[in-house]
Amino acid sequence: MDNSTQSKEETELTWDSFNLHKVRDEEENQTTLMGVVKFLCCLSLGLLVLGLAFLSRVSLLLLISATSDGSVYFTNKPLSHLILGCILIIPSILTAAKCLWKLSFHTESMLSAGSLGTVCLLEAVAAFGTASLVVICLPQYDILTMVFISNSICLIPSILQVVSLNVSHRFKVAAPLAGLLLLLGGYSLFLFVQMFYLKKHDGMYLGLVILFSVLTSLTWWENFISNWKHPVFRRLRSDVDKCRNVMSLCISVVRTLVTACVVGALIPLRGLEWATITDVASNELRIILGLLGVQAGASVLCSWFGGVACKIHAVKRSFGLPLILNTPVVLAAFLLVFRVHYNEFLQTNNGLNLSDFCASSIGVAENTPRVEVLYSEIIRSICNQVDIVNVLSVSLVGGAGACWWVGLILTTIYVWTQNVNRIQRTSETFVRRMYEAAFLEQSMLLNKRLHISPQRTEESDPRKMRRENLMIYICATLWHETAGEMLRLISSLFRLDRFRERRWKTSDKSDDSFDFEVHIMFDDAFRNVTDREAGTKKRVINEYVESLISAIEETYRIFQKNISTNSLGGKDESCASGRKVISTPYGGRLCYTLPCGNDLHIHLKDTRFVQNRKRWSQVMCMYYLLGWRLYRKHFVCQQLHPEDGSKIRARLETEKKNTYILTLDGDTEFQPSAVTLLIDRLRRYPGVGAACGRIHPTGFGPMVWYQKFEYAVSHWLQKTAEHVLGSVLCSPGC
Repeated sequence: MDNSTQSKEETELTWDSFNLHKVRDEEENQTTLMGVVKFLCCLSLGLLVLGLAFLSRVSLLLLISATSDGSVYFTNKPLSHLILGCILIIPSILTAAKCLWKLSFHTESMLSAGSLGTVCLLEAVAAFGTASLVVICLPQYDILTMVFISNSICLIPSILQVVSLNVSHRFKVAAPLAGLLLLLGGYSLFLFVQMFYLKKHDGMYLGLVILFSVLTSLTWWENFISNWKHPVFRRLRSDVDKCRNVMSLCISVVRTLVTACVVGALIPLRGLEWATITDVASNELRIILGLLGVQAGASVLCSWFGGVACKIHAVKRSFGLPLILNTPVVLAAFLLVFRVHYNEFLQTNNGLNLSDFCASSIGVAENTPRVEVLYSEIIRSICNQVDIVNVLSVSLVGGAGACWWVGLILTTIYVWTQNVNRIQRTSETFVRRMYEAAFLEQSMLLNKRLHISPQRTEESDPRKMRRENLMIYICATLWHETAGEMLRLISSLFRLDRFRERRWKTSDKSDDSFDFEVHIMFDDAFRNVTDREAGTKKRVINEYVESLISAIEETYRIFQKNISTNSLGGKDESCASGRKVISTPYGGRLCYTLPCGNDLHIHLKDTRFVQNRKRWSQVMCMYYLLGWRLYRKHFVCQQLHPEDGSKIRARLETEKKNTYILTLDGDTEFQPSAVTLLIDRLRRYPGVGAACGRIHPTGFGPMVWYQKFEYAVSHWLQKTAEHVLGSVLCSPGC
């Protein structure tokens, strides 16, 4: 047996055959229980979004039905129109209040006159279309047709998306193009059924429905012109992004005024008087105000919980799917109400048919319970407007509604395919700050930001382009930690080394790719030893440094074996073969190369040459990393090439932006995902100087329980208060 084979067997057959001191080389994996909890949370959130969207849609349709001439119970039409107008302007009022709150803490430059005029004109046209469609056109139809028409308001977004994708990604244009064709097919089928089959509406209302639905779809113009390269659109997008609060405030004012004008002018045009608004029955007033409260509250909560679903990366399960299913759920609920009451009618009236049932549902007594009043309004709307006896006409109307619904799904197919970045801001997830109360689920889907990347060429392929160099310096301090504490820290560093290698090999995303370098500052690393033969004293490393070296060698053996098995790279060699021992003015330095190529430096401080204690170690580390590693090379380069001073300073600024320092205690254990989240937080907010992860003490007993409580209070209360006051005294964990 040669020496190499014997050495390999000795490495595999160590004394610790039962892994009594097991190195935790595994990364953090999701347990089955945690997976079930996450699934239940996403399911609950999805059901909550669906329920709120259902309440918002049903209450709005009942209010619209109450404004129609066929509604017998709701006789005060000016009041119904006023409440309907209030519902339309509530989102604008909330948005204006939010913008004023933000503007009270910081100022923004004003939009240019051209951009402001363009945006206000587009929003005024869209608000006019929305108010007219809801107040004028929808009351002319039954409650089921209202549901169908609500899904037809995405024609302009579909056209803009087809144009945008055709410019950059022609192979992705199929779904929006199919959606556009289905929308046009739905309009054609709707016109055919209403004009040539049912013959219940003249051409004016049919033309107004199509016109106002197209104008309403202008609301989401901004979301679908993100990659248009014309200077006009570039300047418009730039002005809007720089003045988002001012623009949203102006939009809110414009939409409120336009909606108020439409609602205010409609009552005289219908031959009604605003003076009769106070002549209303108490039960009717309670029902109208109740529907207003339900609609407004459900819309606000649904919009908020939809944003929460996107933030927790449950876009498909808790955002897209509930909003898409809301239309069939509302239709099923209306038909269920109609079917149940029709069956009850047949049980008590033998020999009568559907026409008799519709004729008996017109009148409602004054002492009827409020829920039964709403049920009767649903039945009255379905019976009064649709030729329900004719199966063919109902099928054609349903076919038009199905075309619109599927067209909406295909137009918003990007909601299902595009991912949400970690800790992504709400402003980056949605384009507009307001929802549309009349079309809640449609507006939430169309408001989800569409990210259209530039067309990939051979020169711009990210796999061939050099990634931006993101550098992380890890600075840990050690003193008299136990072997177990050292082992946890070293295992965390080796896990990060393996995580970094996998990200570079398997991911095209530069956000998850980085380089790192570890610097461990070891205080009081030497002790005096007397040489009996020579009669002199010499300085050698103490037992704590020896424990650290043993922990590194043991961890290196485990990770090197796993890396060789998984074929992730790395050389099949021992830790000691690549170790370097360097004498330094402050004591000494041990240099290791981790299995995947990152460097580990252990700075051994001698108390005879350098100041002891943890804070001085951090000062030494910062001066070495920032003063020596970061600034000095650019300073020397500028002295050698003074003519390239501006380029050198630009490179220095770029490197400063992409350099981060991770400070650790000697007994800290962490996962690579925690590091990426901290880096994401710092990159998301450039003005933040430090980001801290939450520290979880380990162990058992009353003292550990109290320590966990103390750490939680420090993280959630004390440090938050210090952050608000503008002076965080200490970042936990360093």
